[in-house]
Amino acid sequence: MKTKIALSLLVIIFVVVASLGATMAWFSAETSIEDNVFTAGTLMIEAGESWADDYEVENWNPGDCEDKEVTVEVTGSKSAYIRMQFDDGWYQEVEGDWVAWTHSENVDPITIIVDGQDFPTDDWVLDGDWYYYIGGDPAGYLASGDSLKVISQVCLDGPTADNEFQGKQYRLGFKFEAIQTTNNAAYYEWGVNHYGVPE
Repeated sequence: MKTKIALSLLVIIFVVVASLGATMAWFSAETSIEDNVFTAGTLMIEAGESWADDYEVENWNPGDCEDKEVTVEVTGSKSAYIRMQFDDGWYQEVEGDWVAWTHSENVDPITIIVDGQDFPTDDWVLDGDWYYYIGGDPAGYLASGDSLKVISQVCLDGPTADNEFQGKQYRLGFKFEAIQTTNNAAYYEWGVNHYGVPE
């Protein structure tokens, strides 16, 4: 009997507690914000070249000009300031190896031409070893998808290419760098102002 009473009391207590819990309420609320997505732009460039004579000219004569078109294109999503360095020089063959060579009077008979004008044109500024592109509209940069012709011909000047140049090789390479046009990146990284003109 005592067990039944105790059991009945436990059931009553459980029902009362359960009903109290069901009727109690607390102030509460919820909210959320969807993920915000920040996708970084891309800054990429590609250099291209085309030659009339498959990358090597044989029997080059003083007074000759060879068609060689070099371009740089912004292939990423961001606009870019461009700078360029020539990697060029004369070489002579010594015991089967080609080594750097300099004319006895330090003469360099090479003329680089872009669309009929001697390089550098007004679209470039030389600072140290770098040429900075300052042309275009708006001035100073290439937008995404823009391409720039850097040179179109390389000429060996007749009057200055004397007999010392016989059998020598002229080699011409290019190095391009690009940097974003925003947030003064060119100034902080290259030490030039936002128009690409050296400070």
